Amino acid sequence: MSEVVSPGDLKLSVNDGKGAQENPVNSEEARQAAPAELESTRNALGLQKTTEPHMKENKWKLAFRQLMFMKRMNMQFNDRTKNEIELRQQNISPTSLICSVPYFNTFSAEEIKALVAASRRVRLRPGETLSLGTANANLQEEGDFCVVISGNLALSKASVPSAMALKQASLYPQLRLGIGDYFSIRDSSDMKVIAMELAEHLTIPMKTILQINAASCALIDAEKNDLAPEPSEMESFKKWALQFSLIRQKSECPVTERGGFANCSVKTFCKDHFPNITPENELDHTLEYVKNALTSIFSARKVRIYALDDVSQKLVIKFSDEKLSKRSVDLLSSTGQQVLDKGGPICVGNAAALLSDEIDENDVARELYHPDTIILAAPFLEFDAMQTNGGSIGTAKVVGVLEIVIEPSDLEGDVSSATSNDFCILEFVTEEIGRYLFFHYERFFDVSSLAPTQPLPTGSSELGNTELFPSPPEGPVLQDHRHLVLNIGKVKLSVPETVTLAKISIQHGSTVLYETSTLLRYESHRDSHGDKSHLSSREVSCDPSSGIEMGLRLIDMPHGSHLKLTFTTKTGDVVAWSGLHLFDFGHTLRTGTTLMDIVVLPTGSGIITPLDIENCLRHDKLNHQRVGSMEIILECSGSCPQSFAFSSISTKKKSIAFRASIFFKRDSERKSGTHETPSLENIPMDKQKLLQRLRRDPLVDLFIEDRTFIWTSRLMLMEDSALLPAFLLSVDWGNREQVLEAYRLLLHWKQPTYLQALQLLSPLYSDPKVRAYAVRCMHALPDYRLQLYLLQLVQALKNERYHDSALARFLLMRALTNPPQIGYLLYWFLKAESHNQQTAERFNLISSQYLQLCGNYKLEIRQSVYVMKKLEEVAAIVKGESSSTARKEKLHKALEAVVFPDTFQLPLQPRSYCTRVIVENCRVMESKKRPLFLQFESAKAQHGRPYVIFKAGDDLRQDQLVLQILRVMDDLWREAGLDLCLLPYACISTGDEIGMIEVVGDAETLASIIYARHAKSITKLGRKLNAARDALIKDGVLSDWLFKQPSSPKDKVRATSADVALDSVSPTGSASPAKEERARSVSSCFPISPRRRKKSTSTRDFETTQNFVRSCAGYCVATYVLGIGDRHNDNIMLQRSGKFFHIDFGHFLGNFKSKLGVKRERAPFVFTPSMLDTMGGKKSENYQQFQKIACEAFQVLRTNSNLLVTLLVLALTCGIPELHSANCIKWVHKTLMLDLPDDEACEAFKKLIHVALHTTTTKLNDAVHLMAH
Repeated sequence: MSEVVSPGDLKLSVNDGKGAQENPVNSEEARQAAPAELESTRNALGLQKTTEPHMKENKWKLAFRQLMFMKRMNMQFNDRTKNEIELRQQNISPTSLICSVPYFNTFSAEEIKALVAASRRVRLRPGETLSLGTANANLQEEGDFCVVISGNLALSKASVPSAMALKQASLYPQLRLGIGDYFSIRDSSDMKVIAMELAEHLTIPMKTILQINAASCALIDAEKNDLAPEPSEMESFKKWALQFSLIRQKSECPVTERGGFANCSVKTFCKDHFPNITPENELDHTLEYVKNALTSIFSARKVRIYALDDVSQKLVIKFSDEKLSKRSVDLLSSTGQQVLDKGGPICVGNAAALLSDEIDENDVARELYHPDTIILAAPFLEFDAMQTNGGSIGTAKVVGVLEIVIEPSDLEGDVSSATSNDFCILEFVTEEIGRYLFFHYERFFDVSSLAPTQPLPTGSSELGNTELFPSPPEGPVLQDHRHLVLNIGKVKLSVPETVTLAKISIQHGSTVLYETSTLLRYESHRDSHGDKSHLSSREVSCDPSSGIEMGLRLIDMPHGSHLKLTFTTKTGDVVAWSGLHLFDFGHTLRTGTTLMDIVVLPTGSGIITPLDIENCLRHDKLNHQRVGSMEIILECSGSCPQSFAFSSISTKKKSIAFRASIFFKRDSERKSGTHETPSLENIPMDKQKLLQRLRRDPLVDLFIEDRTFIWTSRLMLMEDSALLPAFLLSVDWGNREQVLEAYRLLLHWKQPTYLQALQLLSPLYSDPKVRAYAVRCMHALPDYRLQLYLLQLVQALKNERYHDSALARFLLMRALTNPPQIGYLLYWFLKAESHNQQTAERFNLISSQYLQLCGNYKLEIRQSVYVMKKLEEVAAIVKGESSSTARKEKLHKALEAVVFPDTFQLPLQPRSYCTRVIVENCRVMESKKRPLFLQFESAKAQHGRPYVIFKAGDDLRQDQLVLQILRVMDDLWREAGLDLCLLPYACISTGDEIGMIEVVGDAETLASIIYARHAKSITKLGRKLNAARDALIKDGVLSDWLFKQPSSPKDKVRATSADVALDSVSPTGSASPAKEERARSVSSCFPISPRRRKKSTSTRDFETTQNFVRSCAGYCVATYVLGIGDRHNDNIMLQRSGKFFHIDFGHFLGNFKSKLGVKRERAPFVFTPSMLDTMGGKKSENYQQFQKIACEAFQVLRTNSNLLVTLLVLALTCGIPELHSANCIKWVHKTLMLDLPDDEACEAFKKLIHVALHTTTTKLNDAVHLMAH
């Protein structure tokens, strides 16, 4: 969109004088020729022209203002998009509604029309109730299926009063049905809907659906309107998503009251504090964070949490940082009674009201409260009562109290009463902490087992230390020497190989902490013929059959550790494996009997992810990787208790009856007071080189001595954020003391940037708190950058242990915050792997929650899914035809028969809408998989008519990954002030070998340009021979095409044999009229090469040449670094504007093609004499500029090598054949020459330009390709 300022524009506007001299783009001549958009942006920001020194002085301030301008424009665009969606949906047709229902995606056009004909509109007045079961007098024999057309309906159980049901629906989105939502009326239902406003729905008889498709009718009958119980991690994620939705809804309300105790609004609280309560952190750390956050927000002196004891009518202290004589206080002498009476937050303006004369002098209330203090309090409600199962929210039981003590002297100004903003923050805190405790520590508020006379622990008592910041013991502490004992029970295997050995290990990521093995023997029986049976499932037993004591103490087991069992043959070949995360979702060691699936190694990369390990407990019968099962029993050695939780430095898990807040000084703080921090200058030269390599390459192999050096030097490295990943790799995760020290230093280390934090999400870092910290650093990632890295972040979900994680919450949070830019793309990235059984449950969970909470965008997505399904059906139909003419006729007939929604989005461009397919301009392409070349009509005329290629049967994930990395490179170059005119066209995989690619407007492949010169050849063979000759000996082919009058407009957009000669420079994917007009205006006075013509004063010719020089430099560097293979003149394209770009990335990372063992591609990248001729020859200024820009671009990638390698590491789990292990990524280390200093690397790349220019096999390959095709 023209309203959005690109990152490149920002960088160009803030470069200082030195940068302007080095970069030709910043020269005075280039600034005078700058587009009008940049000047309008400057005017919009109210900026005045400044001299270079003044610009240098204020460049960061200017950049910040421009970024804020971008944010405002993006928000305005999103608001316009939302308003347009609402306007369209107000006039939506029944056909569009029916198309959006997933059950009807496979229906034909006639069947869709039959549903429309059988449907009827039903209106409900506000408050009117519609029974979904036997109470409905109009119930048909088979029932009805209903789709909401307008308004909102409240869904609830029939027994719930209507007033309460309406209240619940206003709070919980899953109980509110809006446009596009559907429900069924059948005699077995005990539900009802109530109109929250004037509403209308479309009713379709189930009898009609049954006649059309019985399978769809069965799916509808199986659908339940109420939610069934689910695993705790899934339910926890759903409840968190709901809570976040409620906070967003509340934070959008304007603040009308002034004053109050809180120094931030609900919206600021939602942004800064809500995301930090993550499931990876244990109870102590979570409570400590809440205490500090509330202390900061309310300027509080004390924060306490009580549990309510109904029997004794007391509040029992659960969390406090005070030393008190007793651990409980009477309800009447505390805030407890007032909280119970009100059932919500309260404010006590003067604590003297609680200290009546009747209270005993020794009562603990006199220790808790002082007469002048102000107290805020809020109730913790029983979480079960907050389940949306039809229970009454208003009658929820109070189980605890949150209390905040404020000293008036700490307040700024005269504040005496709380506002709705204060109470809202308190409610959100108690609800979120209550939800967290329910899923992780559900017995936190249980006081039944506590003795009321038990003395309160003091500072010298054995208290459970705060987990994330434990205090080093001041004296000798009794160590817990218990170990984990493994008993292997029944093992059943269905593999053809004979398994003889089971290797058992405890691992932290890929690091083995302890390993042992046991022999296996088969328990097979003889059949009637006396031979050993070859059973499909054979029982195996281990030797010894007694328990195996693992040689690792319980206290030394890291939080992210897992148990892995690998089954091997006599030759050592791995046949199958199984695994188990040792700590469950509630942070407790898994003990007892566990049934685990045995599976084969993952196909493709062979990388075992934490998600694969957890899937061993899913027992999915449809899992094709499952080859058996096994039963294990985990126990703790020694006497009871047989439980252990990763939370305390102590040898045993302390009771959670009392949590003391003990934020001790860190080890680093203590040392800094008595010792000077060593200087980096004292580090030996060889170690400094090691650190430099670690900053640039995350895959550097660390030997034992390297890890020891980093660990011992950790205090002097803390100011280098780029070395945090290396430090975490140096930690001995099997040593409790080192792990706790790592946790202490984690928050004292200089915080990494969001791009550096991305590295901590790779499979190398399996500790949950480290990963949660990385996600916390990424909250600063702006949306336009998040789009760039979203593909890797989705893949990183596979590296999380459980469905509910900080990363999953972060992605859903950002998707709901910005549905047009992030949400739509996230949905398709998740859906692209929904067919994969290993990821289906997790990815479907996130996508379903997004659909449930994204409001009106849900209908848009469902319509897009319908369109993609119909295109897939059309592609399958045309593949059966043998001739191209028959395929085209079949395509047109199939497209005309499809019923499309009124408007719909394409996955390629979420911000543009289409209304129909222009059938007459569509055709089937002639490549092997028969992709469809399609043209769509845009809903807005200014967006043109975009062309796309729909592919069914081709895996587009590799092309998608390469193009995404090209966009990242372009972003890095623009940040450095380099505009290299890249065209990384849009490409997206939407399913199993299904996807779309944008078509480039006004562009031709180099092969097509050469062929076009010989269009008048008499025979096809003659044309091929002439074209091959031009490819070998003619150097002026490209310049002739660029600077001659272009062909007629009807040839402006065409497909090539490569099928991926696509994408578009414009957001819509089409050649806009403005671009076509510019192409026609290119001067035809210079039909020969620039080096053989006189100097031109034409601005258009200058811009064309500059575009060619810059884009050529960018793609030369990019294709070399990524090792793009199969480069020939049908995989390289050129626009009339001079922009040069590559397509079809079927081979990368050095996987070059060869013929009969002979390497076909010998040049480091494609740079031919014809390209040099277009620049003007070796002695031209353009060629010198090309070399300079290429070297600068290469240096920028070297500087950001860590990011590029990290993106590839995170993509390892994609299952791309040419990216199957870390060894594949070593190619990038080689091409970036990370072992060379900058000046030597620059000279080496210049030599590569010379080598590429004089590699004759490049021209020979082009000639052969022209003859063969």
